[in-house]
Amino acid sequence: MNEFDFGDDNIKRTIEGNYFDRNKYICELIKYVLNAENQESFALNGEWGSGKTVFLHQFMYIAKNADLALKLGIKDYSPDALEVYYYNAWENELMNRPSIALLNSISRKYKIIDENDMAKAKDLFSKVANIALKIGSAGALSTNDFISSPDELNIERIQKTFHDIIDYILKKKNCRRITIIIDELDRCKPTNVIRLLEEIKHFYNHDALTFIFSADLKQLGNTIRKMYGEGFDAELYMQRFFDATFSLNSSSYEKYINEELSYNISETHIVNEISKIAISFCQLSIRETNKYIKKMKVIGKEIGRLDSFDKERSIARCVFVPWGTALKIRDISKYEKFMSGSLPKTDIEKFIGYSPEIPNWLTEYYFGRNNNSTEVDIVSIIYDIYIGIFRTKNFKYLQEDDNISRLRNYVVPYIEF
Repeated sequence: MNEFDFGDDNIKRTIEGNYFDRNKYICELIKYVLNAENQESFALNGEWGSGKTVFLHQFMYIAKNADLALKLGIKDYSPDALEVYYYNAWENELMNRPSIALLNSISRKYKIIDENDMAKAKDLFSKVANIALKIGSAGALSTNDFISSPDELNIERIQKTFHDIIDYILKKKNCRRITIIIDELDRCKPTNVIRLLEEIKHFYNHDALTFIFSADLKQLGNTIRKMYGEGFDAELYMQRFFDATFSLNSSSYEKYINEELSYNISETHIVNEISKIAISFCQLSIRETNKYIKKMKVIGKEIGRLDSFDKERSIARCVFVPWGTALKIRDISKYEKFMSGSLPKTDIEKFIGYSPEIPNWLTEYYFGRNNNSTEVDIVSIIYDIYIGIFRTKNFKYLQEDDNISRLRNYVVPYIEF
């Protein structure tokens, strides 16, 4: 299940609000693609979870919406100029040959092996249909599929097949260039990633074609070194595949977080603010942030109901549930430390003090608006609550404090859910 809504309405909303501060980069990439004169391959580089797939869906949405493209500064743009095809490499990983699996996917998308199209282009696509049918029936692709004689592997023949398919799509869609997006390489087996890159490099050949590969190049480099040896120059090797690299940072999405949390989690301001702190403090990626927001939408309104007669319960739920939930998504070892009651008081102080407003708000709520005492130590109070809930949660004595047991039952299940 996706943590992010990739529907057109949501993608449009994120573009119009520029929530990830990436619109200018998307437009620059579209310009690169349109201005290319030969076959080009670009790498979209970013850590796992940094929002590469979101970026690519925004790219596709802008590419097919001329008014929006013009509004964002792409002059004289026409969506007819560019045909974009999205391919999820991970979903097709079980195919025996990655490049032919891609060919099969493209053929089905553009109905190259449809009966009507086959009647019109029988000679040109009979081989494509045979390959696609063999893959579709889980048949293994043998070298004989590409051999014109028993002892010769005809690379030029394979290249012509791919070239003719691109020509067919250009004519069918009446466009100037085709962009094939290869996404989710990060999830694929290392051998399949290398094979896909190698086969596309050797087999696909067309001046009107652009590839965009989405990958974490640092991890891809590590993969290459594992396959070819630690002394292998992985960076130089990758230069064979990519003509240019676009790198995404994962920190420019504060507006998106504010938009999502302001309206979708809770009517209580404090829960939203502490959720923002948890996202930043725990350094959640965009992918992790979406997962976090999705969960907090479910429980946010419940934990946000402040009870003026039970201040400890209210503070415990508003502070520990957002924090523990973020840790569970980000780092299981830190989450286990948190849930065992092993955090030092300094960690509580750092989290509470991550925003200067939170300690003041919690102090005001706990002691009342008219309290002017300078002796108040809200961190110590919250730390004592934390120890009571989590350090003893696995040890239930007959004489256990009923208040502690009650607090635990109001907090821990929301985090463990």
